[in-house]
Amino acid sequence: MKIVIFGGSGFVGQGLTQHLAQDKNNEIIIISRYAHTHNISNTNIRWFISDISNDFKWHDAISEADWVIDCIGILLPNPLKKQNYYTASTRPAQIIVNYLASLKMQQPQFIFVSAKKIPWFMYGYAKSKLTIERDIRDKLLVSKTTIIYPTIIYDKSRSYSIWLANLIHLTRHIPWINQLTKDYQPINRSLLARQIATIMQKKASFITTRSYNPYKELF
Repeated sequence: MKIVIFGGSGFVGQGLTQHLAQDKNNEIIIISRYAHTHNISNTNIRWFISDISNDFKWHDAISEADWVIDCIGILLPNPLKKQNYYTASTRPAQIIVNYLASLKMQQPQFIFVSAKKIPWFMYGYAKSKLTIERDIRDKLLVSKTTIIYPTIIYDKSRSYSIWLANLIHLTRHIPWINQLTKDYQPINRSLLARQIATIMQKKASFITTRSYNPYKELF
């Protein structure tokens, strides 16, 4: 199976790549502006250098793909890097969606990583995700498109994510507060990767709907 991952060098993309690469029948192409060698030891992973906002070389990688997965995005803006939600999240996704739409019936299967629930103070993040979801529903084939809704993602590779996850996990034992934090209960990055792999096997996954109960599915 040929899999194209946008954002494969990021936090979510790295975890997904590592999991999918365990199946030697998978041929994984990571589209990135720069090559990153931390995953290159796997013989079934290939880097495709392309700036999707400024060139069309990445079109070739998609042309033979069975699956395209969009993991591009930022959690918070970074003024020092001149990153905002539009330039680093919304616009790249729109470019991908528009190209997939142009393929019509030749569109490969597409997975977009959205979010289950977003705090009010991250309005820009929520607006970006919802804008992309609307574009996907308006332009792409329903039968070939899956939107997934993870909660906050954590992994031991980022120590602060573990601290945050442990803190939020504690709230599930506190009456009243546990209802306020239910939809923010973090998901382990490896579980997220396994759920995406499940979807790619054409099997049901709880993460394809916003209405799932994290207390039931994550613990």
